[in-house]
Amino acid sequence: MRSRRAVSVRFAVFAVAAAVGVAGTVSSLGVAPAQADPAPLGPDDAVALQRTLAPDAEFAGVYLDDAQRLTVATTGSRLAAEAREDGARVVRVGHSLADLESAQRRLESSLGDQASAVVDISENNLHVYAPAAGLDAAGRVAVVARRAAGVEVVVHEVDLKPAVWKPILRGATPIVDRTNGVLCTSAFNGVTPGGRLFALTAGHCGPTDSRWRHEDTARHIGIIGRKRFRGIEDDDWAMIKTYTVHRLVPQILDAGVAKDVAGVGSIIEGHWVCRNGRTSGTQCGRITQYARDRAIYTTACALAGDSGGPGYARISGTKRVQALGIVSASTLTCGEPGDISVWQPMPEVLRELDARLLTVPR
Repeated sequence: MRSRRAVSVRFAVFAVAAAVGVAGTVSSLGVAPAQADPAPLGPDDAVALQRTLAPDAEFAGVYLDDAQRLTVATTGSRLAAEAREDGARVVRVGHSLADLESAQRRLESSLGDQASAVVDISENNLHVYAPAAGLDAAGRVAVVARRAAGVEVVVHEVDLKPAVWKPILRGATPIVDRTNGVLCTSAFNGVTPGGRLFALTAGHCGPTDSRWRHEDTARHIGIIGRKRFRGIEDDDWAMIKTYTVHRLVPQILDAGVAKDVAGVGSIIEGHWVCRNGRTSGTQCGRITQYARDRAIYTTACALAGDSGGPGYARISGTKRVQALGIVSASTLTCGEPGDISVWQPMPEVLRELDARLLTVPR
């Protein structure tokens, strides 16, 4: 696609990974492949190692420890030797990732709506988030059963009423890839035809099966189940399959205010729009160009870490917005002449996912 004006700008696929800048150079708004500064424990190392080792029955996870060392958890010596050859730190644990996830499913089935269980690969155990009133008799039996089977279960009591105890997850939430530390922002929440809840972000933020948490609360959010990243002017979206730790709501944060998502809005050149992200907060501007089903260009600036955040139009006189897109790239400047951000159009993303957003109709 060509810009209607002959300009040369510097774009970037701009998730933040361990404070390493990522940038590419473009001319006439054509985006070149992103390049990252070399780093000993970069995202590509963790992702490649996980893809190589994950099919093994001894595999129990890949993560960065507190000293930012790439660590492989394994139940056996064979996989440990392979991981060491690849230069990773190795931790021997008692349960494979497959075993932990199986125990998680059994436990959540018994707990029902009263609590949620999540896997912690760094601790090789399960964490249960329950209301302050405590688990009911069936829940306590379920926890005891998992412990009897040898799986450590840590129960956290949350000081909220049982019916509403789960922390809320809205669009524009700051999120972190637990494996490699990449920082991004969530866009909108949605649901599949089968009833599976998910959160959207940018596809370049992380690989399939990467595990994400809330940056501020450190609570687990979920795993990227489906994604596309074929370039800024093509596809750049990811669906995070959420755990039940959070209660997904049809809202985003707009300048610190929770606003309902009314639906998917019309994308019209010249219209005033806004976006929100973890780094630069809420920024607004106008749509300068819409390449149908490919990309939305706006003058709403964005910085590194704002990737994956929501692009939307405010509905005047209300606390409601219309969803327009997912933030994908920018000139990485704010307050400068020629600030641009590029969004993936929401209609195309939902069409590819065969899904819909969580919304609050009139």
